[in-house]
Amino acid sequence: MRLPEFVVVDDEGHRWCDLCGYPNVAAWVHPTRPLDGEYSIRPFYWLVCEECHRLVRETRRDELAERAVDVHGDGIGILDRPTRVVCARARHDDFWAAREGFSRRLTPEELRVEASS
Repeated sequence: MRLPEFVVVDDEGHRWCDLCGYPNVAAWVHPTRPLDGEYSIRPFYWLVCEECHRLVRETRRDELAERAVDVHGDGIGILDRPTRVVCARARHDDFWAAREGFSRRLTPEELRVEASS
């Protein structure tokens, strides 16, 4: 599977984790299928960092949601922490429902992308 050019990257061209949003660290690809009524022009997959990959592998959903909130700290502002955890968990539920196939580590070539301008 070739990754599309328009995935989220930072100014230096590093891929971000789709589960926790941590920058510069995506290391794994988790393939997914479209959810009911979902349409996309890109292949379905989530890019995941080492820590989130470990939590997925161990099926630690609550800790995964906590991690997503911790990565962003209080930067989201208007929502209290318990609400942010519920929101993260709801987003992750889409990931869990759509997972299919086997995850794999990103190749060195996939890790080196050009930063978008």
